[in-house]
Amino acid sequence: MKAKKIFLSVCLSLAVLLSSSYVVSANSYEVKESFVSLDEISKYEDKMFMDSAPNEIVITDPIVIRKLAKEQGFPNVKDIKKLTYKFSKVKQNELNDNELNDNETNLLSKLTTARTFISDVVDQGTGYKLVDHFDENRYEGPIKGTYTYSRTDTSSYNATVSLNADIVSAGVGFTIGRNYTKSDSVTVNVPAGKKVILKIWTNYQKKSFTIYTEYSSSIGLWYPKGTGNAYKPVGLIFTQAEY
Repeated sequence: MKAKKIFLSVCLSLAVLLSSSYVVSANSYEVKESFVSLDEISKYEDKMFMDSAPNEIVITDPIVIRKLAKEQGFPNVKDIKKLTYKFSKVKQNELNDNELNDNETNLLSKLTTARTFISDVVDQGTGYKLVDHFDENRYEGPIKGTYTYSRTDTSSYNATVSLNADIVSAGVGFTIGRNYTKSDSVTVNVPAGKKVILKIWTNYQKKSFTIYTEYSSSIGLWYPKGTGNAYKPVGLIFTQAEY
């Protein structure tokens, strides 16, 4: 038994020496959250409307309408004839902050010695969060007009383990806890005898990431401790339910 332990110890030492950094695999669990991706919604768009207008998704399938409208809290979902999502194209320079604050800049220089860091950052696209607050207006036809809305929301994150917000900021490229004000306009056209309920949501960019923690500083041994998601306000989403 003693000889076997020595043999295993030697094998482990050789494996470490062959690599300057070794990551131990571990099971991690995704954070459960209520983010709804615009890319996912677009899969249900009516083909007749796919090329009608850019940055617009039109849903006419009654089953899909009931599911999405119920999630968003629209009343009388069985009476909705059409559900339309309108949003502005997100500019590339909106996806990351040009400058991090002083704390984050200092943190970047310390990441090599930090005992926890995030990696495997993946852009998951944009969408809204069902747990988020929203603005709402109701219009009865005949009416046509263009209306401008503005919302201020805060970038945030969630994770399966406790994690410093500055570490997330440095990893995802935007500042967690910063307020962002976004404004946009939407045109509402309601024929006589019809009505529209308009809900205004914040459009968030979502980035997923894996959290790594140090196991042994002497041999550069790290292992994945958990996962998380970060959200940055990048615009507005207008959802129109036509009755």
